[in-house]
Amino acid sequence: MILCGGENLMDLLPEAPDPAATPDRALRFRAVPGGAPCNCARALARLGTAAGYLAPVSTDAFGAALAEGLERDGVVLAGGRSDLPTALAVVTLTEGGPVYAFHREGTADRDVTPAGLLEALPEDAAALCLSGMAL
Repeated sequence: MILCGGENLMDLLPEAPDPAATPDRALRFRAVPGGAPCNCARALARLGTAAGYLAPVSTDAFGAALAEGLERDGVVLAGGRSDLPTALAVVTLTEGGPVYAFHREGTADRDVTPAGLLEALPEDAAALCLSGMAL
């Protein structure tokens, strides 16, 4: 099994404004499951490789969507679940390019301890892929 660890988050992507639908100029965002380690685990599982995800996933609504996608693709949630909220990456466009604001303090994917990580390691783990944000 290849284990992936690091951030799991919701990318909040801006939607194009519709002046008729949002005359108050309210910002609208679409929530998309993300985080490089989650994407890596899902891709590995879709390719038929045994894959696990090592960081906890929130029990909130965003976390439920993340966990559902991981499990649907066959990823083992080795890190379990956490009652802390899901991390967010709010994306805005500046001069046509994306700018990210990460909200990760006190979130589920950071709800880890050395002892908890050791306990979560499956015996059949052969490789570990960590995200740079987690390091």
